[in-house]
Amino acid sequence: MCKTKMRSFGRYILIGLIILLTMAAYGASMGIYGETVVNAWVPFGGALIIALLSGSRMWRLWNRLSQSDSMWFNLACHTVTATGVVMAAFYVCNYAFADSTTLHKETVVVERRYSETRHRTKRISRRVYGRGEPYKVYYIDVRFVGSGKTKAISLKNDLFRRIHTGDTLSLDTEAGLLGFPVIIRHGAPMDIPQSSYRIPRR
Repeated sequence: MCKTKMRSFGRYILIGLIILLTMAAYGASMGIYGETVVNAWVPFGGALIIALLSGSRMWRLWNRLSQSDSMWFNLACHTVTATGVVMAAFYVCNYAFADSTTLHKETVVVERRYSETRHRTKRISRRVYGRGEPYKVYYIDVRFVGSGKTKAISLKNDLFRRIHTGDTLSLDTEAGLLGFPVIIRHGAPMDIPQSSYRIPRR
């Protein structure tokens, strides 16, 4: 009886760790994607294919953890977890091991400015969380003059207010380990030239 309880406890601990790992992997991917010049479907599609191919052989390893003999359920568990881990490995390696000797400025044109309203998480009780106060996040869509690629970049409000649609900016970029450019933020992520139509503040 004691051994059964210990095994059950260990199983729940392992499930919790896998859930945390999966959430951290997707969170890291979303965060670093904001600094990587790449179509999001490229790393996601590659990670999904790897997860499905490996899952076709590894789904049985999930039997004890899920306590289910369903191939499709175990394959789904593996696919969701493996996709996040592989995708995070792609983004982290490409960004963390970017070649600093390739640092240069890329000219971009601001094509759109916009904001999105999000909500903070509010703790209602010990185990219940709900939607809290709203807050805004600010973005600009830029087009790289050299390659024609587009990228959404998040900005702080004070920097966002200084930028107008049609502005030409300079971004610090480096060549990522896997060949995808990464945006390097040194405080402000870009050089903002003075525009002749801007009215100076008094």
